[in-house]
Amino acid sequence: MASPFSSSVSVDPTNQLKITDLPEVLQLLRRHGYYGTSYDLAQTRALQTTSYDLGLFLGLSPATLDVITKDTKGDVRRCLRECLTKWLLKADDVETKGGPTISSLISALRKLGENEAADGIDMEMHPACRILAHYYSNRFLLSVLPELGISLYGAELIQKMIIPRYIQGESLLDEIQAAVCADYKKLETFADILCKYRVTADIGRAIMRDYREAYGSDDEIGLKIYLPKSVTSELYLMQLKLADTFFIVRSILMRNPQSPSIDIIKHVLGRYDMTLRPQLALRKDVHNILQLVRENSSLDDVSMLEYLVNEFNIEEAKLVIEEYKAAIEKLKMKLCQFLEKELLKVSSLLDYITIIVDKDTGYSVLKDVQRLSSAVLSDDVRITVVRSDYSMWEDSKQESFTNTYVGPTVQSKDTTLTTEVPAGTTEKDEDQVMLLQEKVESIQKQLEEEKEFHEKEKQFIIKKYEEEILQQKRDLIQNEERIATLTEQQEEVTGDLKHKTEQYEELRSDNELTHKQLEELEKELKGEKLRKRS
Repeated sequence: MASPFSSSVSVDPTNQLKITDLPEVLQLLRRHGYYGTSYDLAQTRALQTTSYDLGLFLGLSPATLDVITKDTKGDVRRCLRECLTKWLLKADDVETKGGPTISSLISALRKLGENEAADGIDMEMHPACRILAHYYSNRFLLSVLPELGISLYGAELIQKMIIPRYIQGESLLDEIQAAVCADYKKLETFADILCKYRVTADIGRAIMRDYREAYGSDDEIGLKIYLPKSVTSELYLMQLKLADTFFIVRSILMRNPQSPSIDIIKHVLGRYDMTLRPQLALRKDVHNILQLVRENSSLDDVSMLEYLVNEFNIEEAKLVIEEYKAAIEKLKMKLCQFLEKELLKVSSLLDYITIIVDKDTGYSVLKDVQRLSSAVLSDDVRITVVRSDYSMWEDSKQESFTNTYVGPTVQSKDTTLTTEVPAGTTEKDEDQVMLLQEKVESIQKQLEEEKEFHEKEKQFIIKKYEEEILQQKRDLIQNEERIATLTEQQEEVTGDLKHKTEQYEELRSDNELTHKQLEELEKELKGEKLRKRS
């Protein structure tokens, strides 16, 4: 079973591994019999070739390794994992030893005396070397190789000219093997040389067939497309938006008093996909159920979540899903337009397309590029997505080791999961035990993510309540300002009324005075009239 990063190494032996490659590196070592400690089978005791020694050859300092040894307390597998983690993070002098690459790992294993593991990894990680290794037992080929010395030298498959009768075919094949390991394309050159001679033509054609099966045929028409970093950044943001969509829907379900019960939700989802029923039976709350839905969704397919929301007619959640679907369709359209623009640059029909993304792009984004590109391009075109350092994602060729074993069920987010190797465990069972341990570690990581998710939800709820309180404070301040304004207006009106009342009183007093004066004047006029008459 090939490693998910084997293709990158076969293309570029100096390819730098990343910390995200740790699970694959551990599986690779275990597949080839290295677990962190070698054993003297005759004496059934551990030799002094431990992870500590491997760490030294990889470039880790004694100080770093002493800390790891102290922290791991004799746990060999954990010690190996910590050493490899430091190596992948380029601690100490790792760069001076060639950096975290498969080649430097193989070199360290050879220095450690772990030649069987080193050879096995070399064969697995370099398809060209593996193909050529099959012919070491072909006595006929070994016998005729010295006669091909001039051609081999001219093709730089061997270092110097040879006299056929003074050289063995095994030695020549060793030199050819070294050349092929350094440059896998040399295998095609070697096959071409063999095809030129009638006696070796069948072997040459067999090697060429295996080579093209491993690396693709030059007869195929292909196109390399460099995906802008802005697009991969949008894909990463879309992954976050998908996670937020599930988070918001879950929050809506949990705070809505009209939400259906857990059993009803399980029944509806089981009706949607009968294969989920055994897993649904183990889910205890809304979070765990939606986590299962998330695991069965993808960046451009949230149909299961949409079905659940539509079934219960949750309007608020419908809006959230519609918003997400609009966003992903917009991104797919942008990707489609970009790819179509690139395809217009070539006139012929294509057999394959290689989409190259930024070297720091995570494998999850590579997978989404693969899926979305396949959705918008013709089914007749083979699509491969690689990082600019040639780390590949090939959807149809990768397999997950952790998926081969169904681990224990998570009962509580606070549970600490451990595994122990039972007494009397045989070598035949060790692989299964290791897979179980890897699964446990994966579950432990899921628990940590769940805890982080709960914390995020708590912060979300707190933030929402804080916003509500802040809005109430704003409303209160606005009301207070309104009251103050009305009070001020009331005071102004009261003042105006008082002033008008005073004016009225003055006018009334003036009117009374004028009335009295008028009466007095009338009396005087009457008196004067009477005097005149008399």
